[in-house]
Amino acid sequence: MNKVVLFFDCDWLLISTHLIMISIYSIQMTAEKNEIDNLIDNMINGGDEFVNNLKSVLPDSLSESVTMFQESNVANLRKIKEFLNK
Repeated sequence: MNKVVLFFDCDWLLISTHLIMISIYSIQMTAEKNEIDNLIDNMINGGDEFVNNLKSVLPDSLSESVTMFQESNVANLRKIKEFLNK
């Protein structure tokens, strides 16, 4: 009878260990998600600053192209961020 109890206890230990590992993985995924969100925000803000600086030195025709390119990048980055936050 002691063998059965020991086997039962080992199963619960294994299940508990797996649950702890799953919890740690979930916490890591959340942290990575936050890092990616922050990275995307930084990319958008940095791109906006860069475009504003370029617009001051580029001719109007080129500054319009750079602005449209940045707007497209921002739209794509927001889509990625939205997808990750589902």
